[in-house]
Amino acid sequence: MERPDGQPQRGSAQDFSQNVGDIVYFSTDQTELSPEAQQTLTGQARWLQQYSQYTITIEGHADERGTREYNIGLGAKRAESVKAFLSRNGIPSARIRTISYGK
Repeated sequence: MERPDGQPQRGSAQDFSQNVGDIVYFSTDQTELSPEAQQTLTGQARWLQQYSQYTITIEGHADERGTREYNIGLGAKRAESVKAFLSRNGIPSARIRTISYGK
């Protein structure tokens, strides 16, 4: 939903995506959060604290390299890494669900 000035409605999914950022990237074969990812996640934590009515799903992904099982595991570890960061930054883990899609 947009406001008359064309900006997304505060507290909307579009606001989160456009003004906070809804994607963090990992280096190849890594689960550790980069400084850039941590910066994005810090903004996400602030937004989620302000709009506490939302629960979220963190999707873990990997690229096409590796076996299906390995990529599912890597995606799961990445999603858990993000969940742990958000939890450490004040978001109750009960509001966070994780899923891994692998590649």
